[in-house]
Amino acid sequence: MPRPDPRTGLLLGEGVAEPAPEGWALVARLPRPGLHGFGCRCCGRDPVALFLNGLFQRQVRAGRPMPSRLLVVASPATVAAVMDAARHDPFVRARFPEGTIAAVDEVA
Repeated sequence: MPRPDPRTGLLLGEGVAEPAPEGWALVARLPRPGLHGFGCRCCGRDPVALFLNGLFQRQVRAGRPMPSRLLVVASPATVAAVMDAARHDPFVRARFPEGTIAAVDEVA
């Protein structure tokens, strides 16, 4: 697990132990990725994209700044879903510019 940074948010996948929130800009639990990947017509909006948009909205409505960086600590499938949403969802892409979201390679 990386060291806490007050400018960094931590996004945790399923099965990842939650660290103490002290020292992080935010700590949040990611939803399970959709069954078919980004853009699937039968699944509607991607759950990861909805989560990231909701995270942004909650921070703004609470008057808290968004972290300058988000670290994803999750399985490879969940990391791929987050990165896919960051690349392809227009709202996520606008709110989290390229390079804002990064994966931590500690979870197999």
